[in-house]
Amino acid sequence: MEEYEETYFITKPPEPPSYSSTPLPTVGPSYIRNWQTEGACAQLYLSKLQFSEFKEHSNNNNNECSNNSICRYSPPKFRYRYLKEGIVLYLLNNGQIFIPLQALSRIEKGKNKEVKLILKEDKKKLIEYCWNDNYTHGKKVVIKENMRASQHILLKFHKDVPIKEIDIVGLHIDYLINKNNLRTSLGSDGEIVPQSSWNSSWGLLKNDNPEIFIKSNNDNEELVIKFHIHDEIRIFLFNNSLQFQEIKEHIEEACNLPIIRKLKYKDDDDEFITISSQDEFKIALTLYSKNNKLEMWYF
Repeated sequence: MEEYEETYFITKPPEPPSYSSTPLPTVGPSYIRNWQTEGACAQLYLSKLQFSEFKEHSNNNNNECSNNSICRYSPPKFRYRYLKEGIVLYLLNNGQIFIPLQALSRIEKGKNKEVKLILKEDKKKLIEYCWNDNYTHGKKVVIKENMRASQHILLKFHKDVPIKEIDIVGLHIDYLINKNNLRTSLGSDGEIVPQSSWNSSWGLLKNDNPEIFIKSNNDNEELVIKFHIHDEIRIFLFNNSLQFQEIKEHIEEACNLPIIRKLKYKDDDDEFITISSQDEFKIALTLYSKNNKLEMWYF
């Protein structure tokens, strides 16, 4: 994973372009629309899409901008409707495959911008399709049969898609999959508690041995914060060297909040403890973070 200081899912969108005779700016290979906008989603173009024997490759990996500075990208592409908890895969001829997150058991991040969506065998029936006139009956059957035979869907994102945006989308999907699947573990007192999505393989890179996982960065270089604000949960990824004040400022900007004076975490007695200084933040990290992951609340 490339180094960066933060990952947050809901971003502040740019102003929408207006209809005019002025040429549009460069069309990027990806975007993430704010959750408050109409049609909120994340869209990332793919260079490769494969499940079982069916595969499609983009023909624009080596595309260049035209003279009017417009870069054009074409399917296959990946669209994540995060408010509806669903994924849409657009094929080369604009056929669409709708995959609800309930049909996934997990998401895995691989090397070179590759991601695997691991399918639940008993939930493949939830996957839906939308066709146009470019798809004959035979093509439809081939695609559906390959999906039924596949255990996972391989996505290789376009070389121009920022790794940060892949992580933003992947972290959010991973969290919801684990939440929906109600994965549990035993707490220190023997109580059954939901298993954190942080225990998944997201954020790990596989080497040639599928049984071994290695981190893309040193364990001490990244800090994951699960941030509760009102009725929302946000996932942030920070450089572990950042100070408490810097982390607060990043969260303020990302969540469009006024100045945050205090944040809270929970201790072993399930009581909220206030963090208002660097020293208190160090205590929280030392005593209550797990594998460089800390859960915090804002009231």
